[in-house]
Amino acid sequence: MDYEDMTTTLLKHTLHRLRHLYEKESLKPGEVLEIGLKPQWNVVIGSNGQCGMAINFTGIHSLEETPEPDLEKLKSYIGGSLMTMADEAIPSQNIHMRAIGVAAMSALSQPLLSPDSLRSRGFECAERSAVMTEVVRATDVVTVVGYGGLVRGLVGTCKELHVTEMRPRETFITTVIGRAVDFGPKVLSIHGERENEFVLGRSDVVIITGSSLVNSTFAELLAYSRHARSAGLYGPSACIIPDVLFEQGLEFVLSHRIRDPERFRYDMVNDIDMETALKTHQQLQVIRKEPARASPV
Repeated sequence: MDYEDMTTTLLKHTLHRLRHLYEKESLKPGEVLEIGLKPQWNVVIGSNGQCGMAINFTGIHSLEETPEPDLEKLKSYIGGSLMTMADEAIPSQNIHMRAIGVAAMSALSQPLLSPDSLRSRGFECAERSAVMTEVVRATDVVTVVGYGGLVRGLVGTCKELHVTEMRPRETFITTVIGRAVDFGPKVLSIHGERENEFVLGRSDVVIITGSSLVNSTFAELLAYSRHARSAGLYGPSACIIPDVLFEQGLEFVLSHRIRDPERFRYDMVNDIDMETALKTHQQLQVIRKEPARASPV
């Protein structure tokens, strides 16, 4: 089995776990109400407040020509089950459909991302600052896969900070013209995707973008990170239940819970920058394995 198949299998296992938890908790999968195709993001609006989004690798994240989505196929899902749509979309080779599948899984995950639900499954929900302070040490080599807002908060907290990116390195370079011509940034090192194995292999902490679930690179990136002390997942595409991810070796997930579904739908229709809207109006949370507690004396 190759890495792409392994990532698809992980998503299928997560969907299977979702079904099990829905049955156990007597939850009802939401009905697909609307699907939004935006630059960068595919968005799913379901009933019962079940909403989600995932990167579609268009807009600023476009690396090559993305196949057009099948609008008639997507229309056929309206009024149906989020679970059925996720089941059909996850194995697709079409990036738009896979993004729809991950977004549907994110929507289905929402009732199971509450602190009480997470706690009942042995996980804890914490503030990002507290978790990052515990995870990242001053002596660490830290690598973030996928340049995002998380990078800014890591500057100055570790010995070395690296970012690996699929987009050209020139995308992130600032040319500084003074008495001489110089280049930034100075506070971190940026690498192309071909350097993933080397850079991740020497890192103490690795934080992987959730978009790796959509483009099927997650399993490969996690394999390269096997020597890291701690590995996590982050971003809008990472907002799925963490149960299977933790079983694969992840330690934490930086995700969002949709606390205001109506605002989420409004932003899907009206806001150009869906990622900023998500960060502004929804609940950011860090989920991690609950630390083992000492036995009473």
